[in-house]
Amino acid sequence: FKEGERQTYTSRNEKGNKRRVYKYFETVEPGDLVIGYESTPTKQIKAIFEITKPLHQTETGERIEFEIIEKLEIPVFWSELQNNAGLKNCEVFINNQGSLFRLTEDEYDIIREVIDT
Repeated sequence: FKEGERQTYTSRNEKGNKRRVYKYFETVEPGDLVIGYESTPTKQIKAIFEITKPLHQTETGERIEFEIIEKLEIPVFWSELQNNAGLKNCEVFINNQGSLFRLTEDEYDIIREVIDT
C-alpha cells in the first residue's frame, strides 16, 4: 500500500465475534493517529495511519477506515520499544493480544521520537 491510500479494518474477527478490545473501535474519531504494526513475522512498526471514518456499517460488516499518511523508510522493531521505561505501562506491552490499543499522548510521543531517530 502507498501513502494516501485508504483501507478499512473490521471490528469483528472471521467468526463474527467482536475483536478483543472492541471499545476502541467504538471510540476512534476522524483525525486520530494509529501506529501501523506488523506482528508476524517481523514485529515492526511500518506506518502511521489516520482515521478517516469512525466505526460504520458496510455491506461486509462494521469497519473503521484509515489513510496511510506515512510509510516508514526504516521500520522500528518491537524490541527497540519494549524496554523503554516510558512505555512500561503501555497497554500494548502489557497484553499485546489484540488489534487496536489506546496510547497516551506521552506514549505516542516516545514512539514517535524512536521513529524519527
